[in-house]
Amino acid sequence: LTRVNDTLFQAAGIKKYDEIISIDEMPIKDWLHQQKEFLSASTEQSGLENSLRKIFQSYFKTKREYNILTEKGIVSVTVDFKAFYKRGKSKFTAIKSKVLNDSTAYISINTMQGNVFEKFKTHFDRLSSLPYMIVDVRYNGGGNSSNSEAINKYLIKKKIRASVSKRKLKPKPDHYKGKLFVLIDNYTFSAAESFVLDLKENEAAVLVGSPTGGDTGNRPKVYSTDYGMSFRIPRRKKPQVSPKGFKMEGVGITPHHEVVLTLDDFVKGRDTVLEYTIDLIEQNN
Repeated sequence: LTRVNDTLFQAAGIKKYDEIISIDEMPIKDWLHQQKEFLSASTEQSGLENSLRKIFQSYFKTKREYNILTEKGIVSVTVDFKAFYKRGKSKFTAIKSKVLNDSTAYISINTMQGNVFEKFKTHFDRLSSLPYMIVDVRYNGGGNSSNSEAINKYLIKKKIRASVSKRKLKPKPDHYKGKLFVLIDNYTFSAAESFVLDLKENEAAVLVGSPTGGDTGNRPKVYSTDYGMSFRIPRRKKPQVSPKGFKMEGVGITPHHEVVLTLDDFVKGRDTVLEYTIDLIEQNN
């Protein structure tokens, strides 16, 4: 568990880093593989990632039992989803930023929806003078590619044709002049993925992390049946291909440095990927 905010779990003595070992008496690994067959994903790993994010959600079940390994043994908790959702969800922040040291800026872009470009620009203007910048899109499930393209005009180094819209993107006069690193993972998807792809094909950034989700620019649309079942399906007959020939469905964008969060670092509260990137910057210095 990455966090424990719910009072039901807190009352049962469950804490951060405790381990879910089964759901409804099914071993957790079996449960994840079963669930991924019903979720939107274009790669095996992305399917498992999406299954993880559905552990505390359900379209059909009203209750779910979790067996959790704690320091005091196995604890069982049954969640009533109607009451669970009434207790609220964690607050979402579209953009976060900070100065890591006297030479490195960090900006986390967590969505490509809404007014994220305007929010990004505010953070960017404050931090763009630093010689190194880390942009984190590991938690970004996408949104609107027009937002990602607008942001990229401040990060690319030269003219490029956008992978989704095919529009020509030209660097802004005040675009970032320093060394750019972008953190990615299997949850980086849709408009966030085309954001990464444009930067990679522009040779504007060093990518660190794990391959992206493997689907962007294929115009998904929701189709509903008379029986209340809905399907979200890409409308393109063939996957879109980037200007440099990258197939934009079924394969993730490979980082320049493949790094994954280790279990040991997770339990210690360390960010393996971010720390690796900071080490790269220190070596560059």
